[in-house]
Formats: sequence, C-alpha cells, structure tokens
Amino acid sequence: MKMYPSSNNDGMPHGSNQSDLSSYAADLLEREDELYQEGVKQVQTYKDIEYRINKLENQDERDVMFYRYIKGFKWWQIAQLMDCSEEWIYKLHGRALKKIQIN
Repeated sequence: MKMYPSSNNDGMPHGSNQSDLSSYAADLLEREDELYQEGVKQVQTYKDIEYRINKLENQDERDVMFYRYIKGFKWWQIAQLMDCSEEWIYKLHGRALKKIQIN
C-alpha cells in the first residue's frame, strides 16, 4: 500500500462517474452561443445609437451625444472639450434627447 498517493494536477476534471465530457462540451457550446448572441445584440444597439446621433441636424447636439454615448466622456469633460459650461451641455443634451426617437 502506498503511503503518499500521487495526485494528478493536469487541470482536467477527474473522479466523476461520467465516462466522457460530452455534457460539459454541450454546456460550453451553449454558453458560447449565448455570449455570441449577446455580443451581436450589443453591436446592433451601438449602431442604432450611432445612427440616431448622426441624424441630428445640430452639430453641437451631435457632438454632446457622441462624446457622452459613443466615447463615454463625463459631463465636465464634454464641457471642457467643447469650451462651454456644463449647464449648456445639459441643455444641448436635453434638446437632443427630445429629437431622438427611442423605441
């Protein structure tokens, strides 16, 4: 009898009653498909937002929306970048939101 049995540290699952990894592989494929579909939906949402921003006629409104929703800037950063007050940025943002149709 061995006093110190060796252990297998290869990172693979061991010791289950299952003879193969088919259910694990099926679960993994299902999760990969879910993640892919989520990514596709995010890209579609991004493109929709970008399209709606580009339809705005006023350049300042487009800029505020672009910097906020595409670039992810904070309000103070947008104000600094556009060389105006945060209050004016809020007004431009509000005007733009009224013009954008969101379903």
